[in-house]
Amino acid sequence: MPDATPYRRYAQWLAARDRAAAAEHWETLLADYEALATLPRAIAGGGAQPYDLAWSLPAADADQLRALASAQQVTLNILVRALWGVLLGAHNHATDVVFGATVSGRPEELPGAEQLVGLTINTVPVRVRWSPAETLATLARRLQEQSLAGRPHEHASLAAVLRGRPLLDHVLVFENYPAGSGLA
Repeated sequence: MPDATPYRRYAQWLAARDRAAAAEHWETLLADYEALATLPRAIAGGGAQPYDLAWSLPAADADQLRALASAQQVTLNILVRALWGVLLGAHNHATDVVFGATVSGRPEELPGAEQLVGLTINTVPVRVRWSPAETLATLARRLQEQSLAGRPHEHASLAAVLRGRPLLDHVLVFENYPAGSGLA
């Protein structure tokens, strides 16, 4: 195994980030969004108790989604975000929704980030806006561009990004493990 990258390198990298540029990026992304896209509540009485919804995809369905993502030149994660945004919008009768998504926090520009021992994940907002005339493929490509534009700013803390605004009801966590890895 390769030597682990010292965590202090990540801490130094994090300290050197441009917080003003990150704040501007997220403020622009969330500009004029004031709604709260909520999940259907499975708890009797409509309580706001947190819950987990774990969902696994059969291999054949996963293969079809991978093929669709590949054909559209987007990642499977982005395709799932697009689908989730549309479903969430349908539930909320909206064509503009925001939810949280986890990111790895392992920046490409940090040498050895993949050998870093320690937790670097973060939660960032994902805004999905579409029109009913737009295709899923177009939406997914636009979300891919949005995600790539946000990558340099994924280090920003969710608290700083939201600034006390209640814009997120939930976080979508996408885990993609190779078949037969024993990790799922």
